[in-house]
Amino acid sequence: ELAKKAPVPYWLLAYGGIALDTGLVMMGHHIMAALGNRLTLQSPSRGFSIELGAMFTVMVFSRAGVPVSTTHCMTGATTGVGLCNGDPGAVNWKLLVIIFGGWLITCPAAGLVTGMVFW
Repeated sequence: ELAKKAPVPYWLLAYGGIALDTGLVMMGHHIMAALGNRLTLQSPSRGFSIELGAMFTVMVFSRAGVPVSTTHCMTGATTGVGLCNGDPGAVNWKLLVIIFGGWLITCPAAGLVTGMVFW
């Protein structure tokens, strides 16, 4: 029988935190630049709307018990705010396809690396 909660070793939490911080330091500025003004033009009010939309998405799905990625939520909210401009040309669709392609590659790549580590 599976338990709802399982104890997580502290070393694993520390390793995960270090890995997240390392990724943020090494590649975080690329993500911030891409979602900044490269995906769609942003202003303070648009930024607020993006944050609000992503926050509600994360809260609703977390409450439902569905794991979601905050980066995916932010990208969707940014695209949605860009589309609210009334012009589909306001969104950089080429960049959005590149981002989506990166998402598709991430899961198999993570599985491959994990399999190689534990082999």
